[in-house]
Formats: sequence, structure tokens, C-alpha cells
Amino acid sequence: MGVPTLFVRFGGCDYRCSWCDSLYAVLPEYRDTWEKLEPGAILDRLFALAEPPSWVTLSGGNPALFDLTDLILEGQLHGYKFALETQGSIHKPWFRHLDHLTVSPKPPSSGNVTTPRETLLALCAAGTATTIAATTETPARVSVTRPPSTVKIVVFDEDDYRYAQAIRDLVPAIAFDPPLEFCLSVGNARPSQGEDPDPAALMDRYRWLIDRALADGWHDARITPQLHVLLYGNRRGV
Repeated sequence: MGVPTLFVRFGGCDYRCSWCDSLYAVLPEYRDTWEKLEPGAILDRLFALAEPPSWVTLSGGNPALFDLTDLILEGQLHGYKFALETQGSIHKPWFRHLDHLTVSPKPPSSGNVTTPRETLLALCAAGTATTIAATTETPARVSVTRPPSTVKIVVFDEDDYRYAQAIRDLVPAIAFDPPLEFCLSVGNARPSQGEDPDPAALMDRYRWLIDRALADGWHDARITPQLHVLLYGNRRGV
């Protein structure tokens, strides 16, 4: 948050979340508005917007539907750093080339729940795993060395919050290097149901989420508002 980044949004998604705020990158009826570009053409667009060093965020839809190896490796040669945002339902070996991975598993309010196992598989796909032998005091553990990674969970309500806790409680079974960062993000309005973004409601939900995590003593999670919604609503191209 607060770091300039160029967004490359990929069309198509294997989910249909009830509160998706980028249906123009998900639904097939918008396909005529999408462009098919080779990695070199994408890089040309990036150069026109901002020369490196700069962050590039691969978003969607679900970018994991594609093989983005060439785009990432060629872009890194030019000095760009690449971040990926995906729900974790699909995991690919090219994740390990990223400079940052954000897995955003979808909670119950989305209508498309990402299982904790899918979340962990996506995180592990980004790295190299080794097994730590069991001792009399501790069970066997898996150590995964991978790019800096964040688990970001959108929270609308109590069910979503408990889902986030369930994801968090699975992580100690794996020793991630570097350690995972947990982020809880308050949910945006549900534009698919005709509701416009309401900044006041967003901030009320943000305060509730902060109080809920503090009451539980969950102090190692980064809790964020939907900053882009507060600034721009659901406008595109900003």
C-alpha cells in the first residue's frame, strides 16, 4: 500500500465471486474489450507508462490461468519487479520467479470458497521445499524457501473472519522463508448486486475488523481498508 505500481490485468477467471469489482475482466461477454498481447508488447506498454525500476502487479481475473514466465523474466532483465495477485485456486511453477506473491483466498461471503489446502499449495508452488526431520519434541515439518509472500483475505463479516483464522492456523505446519505476512482487508461494496461503494460503510467495517482482531490478540496481521476504493471508487484506469 502506498507504493506506485503498474497493473497488468488479465481476462478470465475460474471464480465468480458475488462481490467482484472487476467483472469486466472476468465475464466472457466482455471478451471483445480484451487485447491479446505478447510479452514484448506488454513490456512496451509498461515502458510507456513508467520506466524501471518500478513494480508491476499481475492481476485479473486470475493471472494464474496463463504462463507468464517469459513476461516476468524478460521484464526483470529490464529492471521491473513483479508481483502477482491470485486466489490460489491454480498454482504454477512460474510463481517462484516472482518478486512478491499475494495469495488472496476467497472467504464464504464470495460464494466461491478457496480451501486452505489450495492456499498452501499456491504458496508452496512459489518456492523450493525441503523436509525438516521430526524430533521427540516436534513433528516433521516442511520448509519452503520462496519469494516474499502475503496471504490477503477480504473480510466482510464474522464468517469471513473465522475463515481467515482457519487459514492462519494451518500455516505453522510449514516453515516459510521468509515468513508469511498476513493481511486482512475489509470488503468493498457488492457492485454485482447494484450497490455503489460507500466510503462511510467501508470505514465502519474497517473499525469493526480492527476491534475484532485486537480483541483476539491477533497482532501480527496487517489490517487495511480498500484504499483504492476510498480514493477512486470502482473506476477503471486509475
